[in-house]
Amino acid sequence: MKGTNGQVMTVNNLIINGGLVDYANGGDSFVETLGGNITLQGGETSYLGALSSGGSETLFVTAPIGGSGNLQLGGTTVNNGQDTGVVVLAGTNTYAGPTTVATGTLLVNGQNGGSAITISTNGTLGGSGSIAGPVNVQLGGRLAPGTPSRGALVAATGALTINNTVTLSGSAVMKMNRTGTPNCDELVASGVAVNPGATLTVSNIGSTNLVPGDTFTLFSAPVSGFASVSLPPLPGTNVYWTNNLAVNGSIAVAAVVTVNPNSTNIIATVSGGTLTLSWPQDHTGWTLQVQTNSLGSGLGTNWVDVAGSAATNAVSITISPANGSVFYRLKL
Repeated sequence: MKGTNGQVMTVNNLIINGGLVDYANGGDSFVETLGGNITLQGGETSYLGALSSGGSETLFVTAPIGGSGNLQLGGTTVNNGQDTGVVVLAGTNTYAGPTTVATGTLLVNGQNGGSAITISTNGTLGGSGSIAGPVNVQLGGRLAPGTPSRGALVAATGALTINNTVTLSGSAVMKMNRTGTPNCDELVASGVAVNPGATLTVSNIGSTNLVPGDTFTLFSAPVSGFASVSLPPLPGTNVYWTNNLAVNGSIAVAAVVTVNPNSTNIIATVSGGTLTLSWPQDHTGWTLQVQTNSLGSGLGTNWVDVAGSAATNAVSITISPANGSVFYRLKL
């Protein structure tokens, strides 16, 4: 396919039997669209691609793709390995064979059926649509939900839904924009397995006026195991990033709290069988410690931190009559 930008080619019954559909104008960043209907013949691998020599072209495929064949984007043996542009699948696709992104970027903005997708080294998967099959991002491959800044495409945040499992050995590359809708890219998946060596990089494409409480949900479920996590710069030293990926899949901006270094008293109240210990708000960051001894042994050195006490200024404890003597103190 060639063109002067913005054309639509409609083929009502395009059967690809191991052949190639290639947008290869060369030397530009134009956009063309392929409409109609596409069938991938079974037992064959057919190819889609967009050129990136001297620019970065984008091929929108609005035609639904059916059949039982396999699909590959680009590759070193296709068009001299120069198909590293962007292919956007915007239709409702039902083809059954596996999909391989050998080179270039595949954006799924429509609905992809049960085709298993493999992202090879130098390949990228993104978009804001849905995928029913499993996704495997190999070492050197990239998972990048939303829309990239590439050729005629303008960077935009989006949620990529994978109603299956994701295996990530390469990199996850995500964007955030505190005033955008959504305010960040998100991977919505049934499960994410992060293999050793996988990395996460988050870039800020919007306002840098980040404030405490700004929260960006990058994953729909807890994830852990990244070899490195790179987050955007913050506007000052009065805020910092909290990494809650392993808790709920999010990152958030929090305020740096100045902790009062001077000693203070602990206030104790009892209600029913509960003992509540509290201390001034500006002493949040101090750790409550406890030791429990027999009634006649008195105070010892066996202090133990009360879990979570450094993040608050009040702790409630159930009173146990079986304890002999219990002592508490604050430690900075």
